[in-house]
Formats: sequence, C-alpha cells, structure tokens
Amino acid sequence: MPPTESDTHEGVPQDEGVVFIANVIDPREGGRTCTISPVPKTETELLDVWISADEDSFVSLEDVR
Repeated sequence: MPPTESDTHEGVPQDEGVVFIANVIDPREGGRTCTISPVPKTETELLDVWISADEDSFVSLEDVR
C-alpha cells in the first residue's frame, strides 16, 4: 500500500509558532465533541484544517500514564 500524506508528514516546524484552539460542544442530549484546530489564517483553513473527537473516544490522561 502506498504511503498517505499522514504517513509522510513531518509536522509543523517549531519556529512557526502555531497556536491551536479547542472548541468543546456539550449539547443537552449528551455526546460531547471536541474540535482542535490551528488559529486559521484564511477562511479556507477555517473550513478544512481541524480534527474532531466524540466523547466516547476521549482517554483520561491518568489512564494513559
């Protein structure tokens, strides 16, 4: 299988100073969702540079240690 972009991506160089924001949505019905993204520089980035996780995929930091 050929590598995907995520397999070959080396991350953001440290000297770029990228700032990330997290947005947690906690609806009354339950099912909290957390979305993390860099502070967008353009409107396009706002639409397509982010990652989300639903509540059932969260892991306690204490459990991982």
